[in-house]
Amino acid sequence: MLDNLAAEREHIIDIDAEIRELELRIANLRLEKNLVQQRLDAHIYPVLTLPSEIISEILIRTLPVYPLRPPKTGLSSPTLLSQICSPWRDIALSTPQLWRAFSVSFGRHPKSTNSRRQIELAETWLARSGACPLSIEIHKKGSDHGKHPYAVITAHRERWEHLWITSSIVEVSAFRRSTPLLRSVHLDGSLPFRPKQDPLTVAFNRAPLLRTASVPRCAVSSLTIPWAQLTSLTLDGGLFPNFIKTLNHTPNLIHCELKISDPACNGPQFTMKLDRLESLKCYMPDYAVKIMRAQIFTPALRSLTVSTTFLGQNTDVVSLTLSGFVSNSGCTLEELTI
Repeated sequence: MLDNLAAEREHIIDIDAEIRELELRIANLRLEKNLVQQRLDAHIYPVLTLPSEIISEILIRTLPVYPLRPPKTGLSSPTLLSQICSPWRDIALSTPQLWRAFSVSFGRHPKSTNSRRQIELAETWLARSGACPLSIEIHKKGSDHGKHPYAVITAHRERWEHLWITSSIVEVSAFRRSTPLLRSVHLDGSLPFRPKQDPLTVAFNRAPLLRTASVPRCAVSSLTIPWAQLTSLTLDGGLFPNFIKTLNHTPNLIHCELKISDPACNGPQFTMKLDRLESLKCYMPDYAVKIMRAQIFTPALRSLTVSTTFLGQNTDVVSLTLSGFVSNSGCTLEELTI
């Protein structure tokens, strides 16, 4: 019995020794862990060592090239860039160029959930864009209660640089005031023509930098634009003689696109000369060929795009049409697209 007790005591001594060995090993492992963690904590990813200005430029270059408008969420959205990590979020929110281009869509009723959400979104992006010039696309369904949603946008009209409007021409009467930075304006072809109610409903005559315009046929007569300033113009739909009258007020055009639904061949004859025009795109019925030959003179034209509807299907007619146009215009074409 005494021998058994002595053996148990020796066993306890052995266990204590093993415990001390294991504790020492655990202590060494914890020390090693701490050293490894310190090295990890001290490591800085190279991208995080870049100056904030460089990171801002990288973020800007992930978006569509301005003035194109990025999506509000998902890939190519500045919202996604603000969700990568805390340092990048701070940089994204303090980079106005990320928020300077956006689209907003209002419903028929400004108090609807969607309209309120769109207004809040516009307010957020406008605030984050700081003092940057803006590229804005506005969609509006319906014509009732139209002024309220636009108040958020029109409050920043002095920063408008590029503007797309899909709405009622009566509603966009809010856009009459000075727009000192505006360079391009694009009006959708669905705008209604309301000359009896307001013959000068839309006016961009206080836009000294305006150079590009896209105008639907229904808006030409109810629109005030500094035509002589324009270097690029798209006229969408309407009578050819009416377009000729408009184009006679645009002596500085370099690029022009005509989408003519009715050339009105039996109407009065007009003459148009655009000395600086270099690029012309024409989409019109084939029975406008003679009018085209007789009325448009573009001695500086270098690029011409025409539709087969305009030229017809007969190759001889196509050849004569093009030859007559070039001859009358006195131009030397470098590019022809049919």
